[in-house]
Amino acid sequence: MEDQKKSLDDGKLVAMGKMDLSKAFDSLPHSLLISKPRAYGLNNCSCALLQDYLTGRSQRVKVGDELSCCELNLRGVPQGSVLGPLCFNIFLNDSSYFISRVSLNADADVQQLYGADSDHADSDHADSDHADSDHAESDHAESDHADSDHTALYASLDHELKEAIQWFSKNGLMASHSKFQLLVLGSTEQDFSFNIAGQQIKKCGDVDLLGVNIDYKLCFDKHISSICSKNMLVTTYKTLYGTAPYLGSLLEERKMAYNLRGTLKLSLPRVTTSSYGL
Repeated sequence: MEDQKKSLDDGKLVAMGKMDLSKAFDSLPHSLLISKPRAYGLNNCSCALLQDYLTGRSQRVKVGDELSCCELNLRGVPQGSVLGPLCFNIFLNDSSYFISRVSLNADADVQQLYGADSDHADSDHADSDHADSDHAESDHAESDHADSDHTALYASLDHELKEAIQWFSKNGLMASHSKFQLLVLGSTEQDFSFNIAGQQIKKCGDVDLLGVNIDYKLCFDKHISSICSKNMLVTTYKTLYGTAPYLGSLLEERKMAYNLRGTLKLSLPRVTTSSYGL
């Protein structure tokens, strides 16, 4: 996030594609997961230990009182374990070798591709002593330069998105295209929309990333409002929960008073005007 903020402060246009994997931790093929650490230089004993840790596990499904047969699990890492996230990161590590035009940031089953155009905000194409026509020509040239940079950024991101999808497919992972999101930080006339495996991906005003809502201005208004709303709900719940015993006793007292009033009303004689000789 700091890279995007710095680029935006420098007057650059930033585009980020958020990719989502379907059942990422459950989809890692054991054969590839064991061969990749070996390619990185892990010795045979360590690879054998990792293989023993992953293989030989079985699973079955229970529906009501019926149980299916046990089947060997040939994919995935045990979730909730210490080695699980480490194995997942090792498995994804070589994906960065295939992404060269933009940057890649991988966080568990969510990956982000992001890049920025060249810095055109600080370029000065006109001298202060030039005529007005020269200024107009310079502004027009700067605008064309910015548009070309935005087009180049779009082309790079489009290319790398397709490269990432291809890498996922070759490594036994399945991308959830319907959950892909695109965020553009800055102003541009370039149409940042992509067609990935028949799924149209258009830019949106904000994305949720690891529990943080990021908007196209990086002002975090929606995220702050969400946090404040949750805190108000928690405070209200704690207040009501804390006063519950007192509210309960108060209601009990009112109920007793109501019952007592009904009892007195039934036991007292009815007063009429004839009783007093009126």
